[in-house]
Amino acid sequence: MSHRDTDLTESMHYLYRDSIIRAVMPALKAGALYFAVAFAAGWILGPIRQLLVIPASTEWQRQETDAAIAKIA
Repeated sequence: MSHRDTDLTESMHYLYRDSIIRAVMPALKAGALYFAVAFAAGWILGPIRQLLVIPASTEWQRQETDAAIAKIA
């Protein structure tokens, strides 16, 4: 194999790798954004549920409210 063939093979490898990265990166970004939003929602709604909703309600109300908060999250 000549030096030129080696350079061509290496450049093709980098092009292939870059195309895979370009194809996968939007999905990874979307997944990271979804995780951040879901984590933030749990972080905000969890203490509200624990401190305000649960102590001030009956068992039936807790279940109904808990289900509604879980649907929001």
